[in-house]
Amino acid sequence: MLSFAIGEYAREDKADLPQVEAELARVQKVFALFGMADETWDVPMAGRGHAAVTERLEKWCQDEKARDTVLYWIGHGELTDRGARLLTSDATSSIRPADLAEALGDRAYAAPEPVWTFAVVDACHSKTFVEQAGSALRTDEGQHHVVLFGVSGTGTTRLGEFGTALERVVGTDFRGRATIPLRDLAVRLRELLHGSDFSEPSGLSPRARLVRRDPWLSVRGPLDMMDGLDAALRRLAPDRIQEFTESARHARDAQLGDVTWHFQSGRVNRQHVLPGAAGGGIGS
Repeated sequence: MLSFAIGEYAREDKADLPQVEAELARVQKVFALFGMADETWDVPMAGRGHAAVTERLEKWCQDEKARDTVLYWIGHGELTDRGARLLTSDATSSIRPADLAEALGDRAYAAPEPVWTFAVVDACHSKTFVEQAGSALRTDEGQHHVVLFGVSGTGTTRLGEFGTALERVVGTDFRGRATIPLRDLAVRLRELLHGSDFSEPSGLSPRARLVRRDPWLSVRGPLDMMDGLDAALRRLAPDRIQEFTESARHARDAQLGDVTWHFQSGRVNRQHVLPGAAGGGIGS
């Protein structure tokens, strides 16, 4: 994951956004379920100007490791007669749609094998921004495997709405799915977020999807039961979690399709999971 949280601004007409760090933490927590760890950005909030943002983007573009990425921008945006812009902490600088498009194109070429990027812009006029970034990408031939998602339409964005929608989609709507195609995720988020939209500039490969790190979290069942099971599992020692995870993967491959497989790995389930699950409110 590659985040750009901009919460302090030198421009007098733009209020600081102290809540961006808390909102970023919510989004990070959800994508961590799919093994997405955010790249550290050791730059103070007030120092996240154009130079710092560009340096972070360039470092990501030049990374030759084949890693899929969720790119998340949260902060102020604006619409001018020259198009949509994302504001940095500088008073006079901003990120243009063409800047992001160039970075996405460079990333696609630098990777030794195809990788995907799910780029989310959580800022005012972000729908226009991703439309313009998508148009810029279309002028570059080749497959980029990119989804650009703009949280807000023509008006202002309301920080927190994306995090709430993402938590619902992953934790409730798609709770029973071990993998979530990026397009399915974008479509459902668009349904929940009024005025939002997304762009696929050059199509997606079949492998453009999120894969849950913990297979048991994709099992279908009553939500209170699943929450209790999840809490019980996380109290286990690492070797017990590994044993249970292997059982979950085996069951997923066998397409058992319901919660009965939880109780087929014998010792680890009966002796460790069931007592904790009962204490968490299930099994009664």
